[in-house]
Amino acid sequence: WQRMCHADVLGIKPAETSVLVTEPLFSPNELKDNLDEFIFEEMGFQKFCSAPPPLLAFADHKCWDPDSVLSRTGCGVIVDSGFSFTHIVPFYEGKILYKACRRIDLGGKA
Repeated sequence: WQRMCHADVLGIKPAETSVLVTEPLFSPNELKDNLDEFIFEEMGFQKFCSAPPPLLAFADHKCWDPDSVLSRTGCGVIVDSGFSFTHIVPFYEGKILYKACRRIDLGGKA
């Protein structure tokens, strides 16, 4: 992180910058707490937001297609396919239904 913020790479001052970090769907609370502490206390970022990628995809979709069923009702499914696995993430009233999420061990490397 310190190398990334250095003038040779991004050239930012964390105290004047906000940061958005994506986190795995089922990230343990202990890891979230440690990340919060690191972002604010060690790195000194001004603002911080962490969210799972499907939630960010949902928010982006609402901005770009406000007339879709997903945008109007907040109900739908996001399929998040990555390098090693795929998550199927249902939404109800704009919230992730964590108990209904499924992981398939199939991704881009297959």
